[in-house]
Amino acid sequence: MSEDKFCYEGGCHCGAISLKIESHLAASDRATRACGCSFCATRGALYATDPEDRVTFQAKDESALQRYRFGHGSADFLLCHHCGGFLGAFMEAEDGGEWGYAVPNLQNLSESNLFPAPSGAPMDYDNESEADRLERRRARWSRAQVKFGPGHFDK
Repeated sequence: MSEDKFCYEGGCHCGAISLKIESHLAASDRATRACGCSFCATRGALYATDPEDRVTFQAKDESALQRYRFGHGSADFLLCHHCGGFLGAFMEAEDGGEWGYAVPNLQNLSESNLFPAPSGAPMDYDNESEADRLERRRARWSRAQVKFGPGHFDK
């Protein structure tokens, strides 16, 4: 494993919510994927996760963050209440701890063009049971947290 650390930052269109990914993987070395569900497909979402990544979603205030659930209702799809930007999906930790799991939408990163285009058909999770879905997310999604207030993202 590389000793290098990579940091990718971005956020929603209006700047009310920031997104940061800290990783040991260069963007060019990542496998990206698209999701075939109607929610993700209509937003052109692109994903790459690694269990060793650390993802932070930081909203300037709680009113900026809109959480949307559908399907099994086991994850929050994070949207900006102001501009409608979709930043990714977040699942709380089982123990209620600070670090849950997330799949960030790479389209919100300042350097999204560094990530390779997805290969193959979009992912299809329609036949996945809720238990299998939760197990997959815990094994493959990045560790993540949602924070509120000004912080290191503010320039």
